[in-house]
Amino acid sequence: MVGSAKVAPDTQVPEAPASNGVSKSTGVTSKVNPAPADVAIVEFAAVEYLAFEIEPEIAVTIARRGPTIARIELDWTKSDVNFGKYYVPESGHATLLPGEKSVTIKIKVQNNDDYNVESLADVELKFSDPMEKKALLGDLIRTRVVVLNEDTFPSNVTSKAILPVVKGFMLHNYKLFTDKTHWGLFYRLFPALNFLASQFIMQHMILNITNANAAHSKLEEGDEIPAEYDSMTFMLAALFLVNFLIGYKADVEFSKLKLGGLATKALRCAVMDTVTQLTPEGEDAFDVGRVMKIADVQVDLAIATVWMACFSMFANICKLGVIFAFIIFTAQDQARLNGSPVMNYMALIPFLMLGSNLMLFEKTVAKASSLNTDAMEADDAWSSFMVQASYMRQVITTFRKGFIVTEKFDNIHKACNAQNFKANTYAMQSRWVANLIPTAFGSVVMALAGYGVSRGMMTVGGFVVFVGAVNSFGPTTSAIFMDAFNMSKGYAGIVKLANLLNSETRRKQLHRGAARRKRKMAAYTKTLNDAANFDPEAPKLIVNDLTYIFKGQQNSTLAEPMNFEIRGGNLVMIKGGASIGKKNVLRLLARHFIPTTGFVHYPSRWRMRYMDATILFFGGDMNKLTNARFVGGEDGFLKSKAESMGTLEYNLKFGAQFKHPDHDQWDREIFDLCVLLGVSKELIGKDYNEFAVGPNAKKLTLIGLHGERLSLSDRALCTIARALLSSVDLLLMSNVFDVMGPTLAMHVLSILKTYARERAMRCLKTESDSTPQHLRKQKVIIFSTRLSELGPEADRIIHLGGDDDDVHDAKGADDDLSIASFSTRSNRTGSNRTVLPPVTKKDQMFM
Repeated sequence: MVGSAKVAPDTQVPEAPASNGVSKSTGVTSKVNPAPADVAIVEFAAVEYLAFEIEPEIAVTIARRGPTIARIELDWTKSDVNFGKYYVPESGHATLLPGEKSVTIKIKVQNNDDYNVESLADVELKFSDPMEKKALLGDLIRTRVVVLNEDTFPSNVTSKAILPVVKGFMLHNYKLFTDKTHWGLFYRLFPALNFLASQFIMQHMILNITNANAAHSKLEEGDEIPAEYDSMTFMLAALFLVNFLIGYKADVEFSKLKLGGLATKALRCAVMDTVTQLTPEGEDAFDVGRVMKIADVQVDLAIATVWMACFSMFANICKLGVIFAFIIFTAQDQARLNGSPVMNYMALIPFLMLGSNLMLFEKTVAKASSLNTDAMEADDAWSSFMVQASYMRQVITTFRKGFIVTEKFDNIHKACNAQNFKANTYAMQSRWVANLIPTAFGSVVMALAGYGVSRGMMTVGGFVVFVGAVNSFGPTTSAIFMDAFNMSKGYAGIVKLANLLNSETRRKQLHRGAARRKRKMAAYTKTLNDAANFDPEAPKLIVNDLTYIFKGQQNSTLAEPMNFEIRGGNLVMIKGGASIGKKNVLRLLARHFIPTTGFVHYPSRWRMRYMDATILFFGGDMNKLTNARFVGGEDGFLKSKAESMGTLEYNLKFGAQFKHPDHDQWDREIFDLCVLLGVSKELIGKDYNEFAVGPNAKKLTLIGLHGERLSLSDRALCTIARALLSSVDLLLMSNVFDVMGPTLAMHVLSILKTYARERAMRCLKTESDSTPQHLRKQKVIIFSTRLSELGPEADRIIHLGGDDDDVHDAKGADDDLSIASFSTRSNRTGSNRTVLPPVTKKDQMFM
């Protein structure tokens, strides 16, 4: 049936048999650790809670499943993850009275004007007193509270003009490192003070030498110059050296503040936080090459030419003020001594020099910013192309097309070079003019001052000091200009960085859609016959009027609304022809995509995991592990100067939720799980000792980027093991079985089918025994595959589009769901593949 949804009654999942045995084929418990009927499970009602920072508080629900007879006293504590200076410790007490199924606690939200991607805190739950088998804590004894940022980077600046953007960027860093910034500005005062001290030392040195010469001319033959003149000379020389050492010490202390490194790390962490949460639209706008350029080159430019340059400018501005004051003082002193007002007029020349540089900056900065922005865009192009080519290197090598790809890269880089040449040439010309201005004015001052000496309007000593001060004023003015001019490069980097950091994240999208989803759920509930007894936290997946249009590169389209429900305990197969969109339906269910209309709902306490044929693992660098050694402990990971992220153990345990009390026992259970799934002995070893014991343990094997050192089937099996170790409740699998082969796929599917029904893996004994079987969360597993042999194993089948040539199913039509088509190609035609008109912003609905 095509173009509409036919919903069959859910397959009823039978209760577990009364035996306490273990299935030999699956290793899954048939009944685990029977508990008295009056035992309840107490845990948080959701995996995480989201709120925008303008919301005053977050309502966190503690839920009880099972009997509600007992009174339960609970304590909760909030712990900081990355709130930093805005973190406020909180803890409290909650009571579940007899008859109550839930209680709500309030977590305060701290609003601030500082940018950050999101602020995280964990809330942990424990009993105030032992419950003596009246209640047990569930696996959600810790939940995450996420405060979503609504401030834009940098510092809520909306203008694209260079001065507001630069000011906002400096303010952003100042708020992060307030105390260090104050100390940095203090140390940057020393160059001005050093200059002032050196000028006074030099002036007194000249005066001392002049007096000594005068005294010498008055001495009779055989008399000696008074010793105080020599003492003064050596003392002034020593003070000159001490002055230099003080300035050097100030520079050393400034460098110890590490203001540049700290700001760089903070920005790159913000980039990392954002990139890991980009929406599909954001992923299209910021590919890997572009992101790496932003995180590397453009962050460095922003820090070096804006943030650190502001300290350099501050030092030069202070020095400029001192020089200017010294010039005026010298001019007035010479005018007083020689009775000529000409020197007062010469003191105005620095004003002209400074004004000329300001006019030059105003005339050049806009064009420089535009040229630098174009150069960065061209720079991104070759970076993106290189990353894309690196992904395709095996194909390029196989088809011997390396020269063609390199030639295309050469053309892209030529365009980049041309843009960089324009920007650098303009910067060089501006720099030349900026240096010409003080040189020209310095020449004029030298000529006028020399004329004044020859006419008796200035002493020789005054000439040396005055001309030296003016010549110091010119380069200092030029240095300020160049710091300000180079900010055009930093400005371009800040703009590109802001475009990335202000991108929409998945958490923000989902939270904004929560109210709409709630309204849709309310409308959906009214259509039910038994609306009064509807429980939104019931263990089932609800899909209602789901449609989707994606306007990015994938151009995917869900043609007609999807409607179905799947109860917990079911193994469901998605069936459809090639390119009909099975993967994208799974991504919609996983909330990777935001639907155009309708909603997807499942209990907030469910943990969802999505995996597809593009199996991902963390890699490792063998060269970095030369001096590695194995150390036991709480985590038991490889300890070395390098991270152990590339090991098999790290990849298996990544995302694990259950806090195992015994590390060795946990390793044994992981080994048993891998054996049960059918992971090759070459990877995990013949026994537990070979897997987990010693520095050469198999679990410490470096598996390579994306597991490239593993076989395809082992990659898939390890990915499934990782999902099971994360206590998954809703498991979505796109074509994962296709890399295994029919026999192994049937074996794994039988394990997952029993896992869905029995709610636990027997080989993960410690975790499965921690909760009575009848109170464990029910599971749903949905998969798509091209292996026709797997069809009969599914409890339910979702048909996409009506093509029956993809999977041959042995079940009757009454047990199937026939769903409207989903196409990844918008130009497909046919009565069963219609394309919706473009969605308007008003009609946009969120999950």
